[in-house]
Amino acid sequence: MKKLVFLGGTSGNNNWRDHFISILVSKGITKEVLFNPVVKDWNEKAQAREEKVKKEATHLIFYIADPKQEGNPLSTYSMVEATMALLRSSGKNSRYFRY
Repeated sequence: MKKLVFLGGTSGNNNWRDHFISILVSKGITKEVLFNPVVKDWNEKAQAREEKVKKEATHLIFYIADPKQEGNPLSTYSMVEATMALLRSSGKNSRYFRY
């Protein structure tokens, strides 16, 4: 099975994905398997693609917030999004961790 990593979570203007992607790449994970849902123009097509990837992903990573970082409040939407994705993937092997 081909790996596909969904990088989800909304938290203001935080660019956590850029740093996290560089860490993963430095560990030997190719960028091709990493899905960053952030696009310049959010529209129905982008939303449909994100939902499709969430369903097909072998790994789901959600950034909820960093309470120690000023201006980066807890994202209620990200908590709901992560919960829904975890419920949909309940038959898959799941691991939860804090980054």
